Amino acid sequence: MLEVLRRPTGCYFRSTRHLTKERAIVSVDNKMQVLTIASEKRGDPIKIVISKISRLQAQLYTDLHAEEAGLPVLVIGHPPSAFPDPSSPMAGGGSPGSGHGRPALTLLEFRDERERDNWESALRSLLESVASPTASGHYHPVSLDKAAERVVLQPITSLQYLPANDPRAGPNLVQLEVGLGSDQQYRTAVLTIQPHETSGTKCKRRVVEFVEENGVNENELVPLYRYVRMLVQRAMVERETPRMLQTLRENSFMRRRQEREAQDRTFTIRDDRQLLRYCNANLDRLKAEIPIIFSGGAGRINVDEHGVINTCIAESMLRSIKMKKALNERQFRVLMAVNRTNISHP
Repeated sequence: MLEVLRRPTGCYFRSTRHLTKERAIVSVDNKMQVLTIASEKRGDPIKIVISKISRLQAQLYTDLHAEEAGLPVLVIGHPPSAFPDPSSPMAGGGSPGSGHGRPALTLLEFRDERERDNWESALRSLLESVASPTASGHYHPVSLDKAAERVVLQPITSLQYLPANDPRAGPNLVQLEVGLGSDQQYRTAVLTIQPHETSGTKCKRRVVEFVEENGVNENELVPLYRYVRMLVQRAMVERETPRMLQTLRENSFMRRRQEREAQDRTFTIRDDRQLLRYCNANLDRLKAEIPIIFSGGAGRINVDEHGVINTCIAESMLRSIKMKKALNERQFRVLMAVNRTNISHP
């Protein structure tokens, strides 16, 4: 029976960490220690230590957004530690999973139920012979339930956005209440984006984690990510643009000079020169902050990573700073020329 596991078998693969279905070849090594999933789209195969498998169940997979229904799949449950450590001899060329302590599920979709059942029987026999003790001395429980069930990943049925200035949002830049399922299965989950997670990469990571943790249908991942990115960009604009415009207005050379002149009428040319340097230094600091703020700390901003809105506003602000500095310089030169004229023609 175990020969079935050694023979490379074509199937489709997906998991809580690889949501898109991919064509793959699955097999178990000669020592019967590692289950290998070689995907056509991935360079390194995914490897799961047999002794770490905590769930094995033949099921019928149902995707609510697809025409396919009742696909014969084998569900393999395991902790993130089921992936071999890259430094161990067992790891081979496989990439260890990050896991972050969350349990993982791997689904293998076979051509028909007969092939699926053969793999389930062989793996179950292997598991019963190699069950490994946990840290507490107990063995990993392996589900012996062979009854076919339907695995339904929940669709998103409602979204409620809390703006950044809403007191319920707390310290989060974006807080989104997501409704999942319907009728008796309806529930809500909250997706949050922190101020330091505004870059495209960090934002995508948060959305993927949310989808995995809450059993959201994989077809919702891309539209949910795009919606969250739009909310993040809008929140960044709402939070940062007024402050930047205020900084621009406050560092006008003539405005500052008029304010100081109203307080002290003993101005000299030296005071004006220092005031010019002060205003332009503040504008230079704002210029350095803009790419960092609108890129979520990356330091460089581009359309692909940070969106059209943030990129356009950042570029517009940088142009405004350049123009404001040039205007300050021009106003200072005019003021000096007027002062020289007044001195030469008292």
